[in-house]
Amino acid sequence: MRELREETTKNNNYLRHLGYTVIEMYECEWGEMKAKDKTLQRFISTNFRRRLDKKSTMSEAETEKDHSRWRTTKQRI
Repeated sequence: MRELREETTKNNNYLRHLGYTVIEMYECEWGEMKAKDKTLQRFISTNFRRRLDKKSTMSEAETEKDHSRWRTTKQRI
């Protein structure tokens, strides 16, 4: 669990460094938001190629590879 938290912190710091606003929340809050918010559902389905779930986090290499694509599609919430 500690390693996962460290990896999450590392990824969040990297995204903040790129200029993104990172919002952290409990998994149950995220699930409720995804279930209720149609705009969020549309955004996720059109902007992410991989499933977002608790079992996989984005590695630094994946983040670096895709950051240029994100920069063109990022939206501030």
